[in-house]
Amino acid sequence: MIRGMRRLLGAIGREDRGSTSIEFAIASIAVLMCIVGTVEFGRYFYIKNTLDYVVSEAGRFAITNPAATDSAIQAEVTGKSPSGVTPTVTVTSTVSGLITYKTITATGTVALASNLLPFVSLGVTSRTRVPVM
Repeated sequence: MIRGMRRLLGAIGREDRGSTSIEFAIASIAVLMCIVGTVEFGRYFYIKNTLDYVVSEAGRFAITNPAATDSAIQAEVTGKSPSGVTPTVTVTSTVSGLITYKTITATGTVALASNLLPFVSLGVTSRTRVPVM
């Protein structure tokens, strides 16, 4: 009886038919996490660059329309902002000599992992300063 149990346990200990599947399962989790991380950070940088572009375009709008109100400039940014971020836009005016400058700032957060992990988010900020005559 005891010999039979020893043989059975010894045979189970030498069995290696499922080890490749287990190794693949463990390794695939790490590889999948790397792929998802790469895609999500790429998405973050896409949103950051798009927000920079939108804020620059709002600065051009302020230059070409000097009578534009701050709320119209804010609407330019929020209307064209990329999906994945809802920016908080502030427009401030400063006067230096004869020139008035408008500083446009857009700030928001980007949730990573497509909202699967709600506790992981990165802040995104874009700012430009343009002269308005």
